Amino acid sequence: MRKNGFTALELLIVMTIAGLVTAAGAPSFFKFIEHQRVVSGAQMIVGDAWLARSRAVTRAESWELRFRRDTQAYEVWRVFDPTSVAGPKLIKRVSLPVNVWVESTTMPRITFAPDGTASMTGEVTVGNRKTDRLTVGITQFIGRAVIK
Repeated sequence: MRKNGFTALELLIVMTIAGLVTAAGAPSFFKFIEHQRVVSGAQMIVGDAWLARSRAVTRAESWELRFRRDTQAYEVWRVFDPTSVAGPKLIKRVSLPVNVWVESTTMPRITFAPDGTASMTGEVTVGNRKTDRLTVGITQFIGRAVIK
């Protein structure tokens, strides 16, 4: 007569199968996490570009994003305030997600004017120094920032 429950052998077999399935899926899961970090870094740049453009228009000031290659950060600056005699002011320094870098840029800085235009058209590429890269493009005449 059999009682309710599982034998030790049945539990061992189920645990072995679960371990094999987990081990097989782990590499793709970690690759997914790395890719999502790159996506997050690109989205951060787009969001701050939209913020800088919005502040430039609503406050009638010039705002700027500054990038440096091979760093894990960028900066948001208020560069012109018509009501102040002070010079440029660092608003925030933004750290990109873990293992995400500014890999290349066609513009070390992009300035948004009070009319909403950008100082130039350019691109910033962020990546994890492996296979994942995304490019953020900024259009000069309308100041639009998008992930390409």
